[in-house]
Amino acid sequence: MNGYRFYLEHATPSAKRRRHHAGTVVAIIPTQSRFQDGQIVFDAVGSVYDVPDSPVTSTGAAQAFLSRNCRRISESKARTIHPTLFNFIDP
Repeated sequence: MNGYRFYLEHATPSAKRRRHHAGTVVAIIPTQSRFQDGQIVFDAVGSVYDVPDSPVTSTGAAQAFLSRNCRRISESKARTIHPTLFNFIDP
């Protein structure tokens, strides 16, 4: 899907190191970002709750959060882990 990058969410940085994910994915739009409170924030679609395959909404995702708590993944892997996300962003 053009225009999005997909990141697998981990509850904590230590969970990221152990590769234990939260069962949710953040989809960012890398061409739509802003500088807010001293950091880069991307327009994104992300989970409402911290449960696997959670409902989603429009949000912002700070680059620091993505670096610390997320790992970039492919679209096909994102579709497997968080199908509800694609109900929101697919045309």
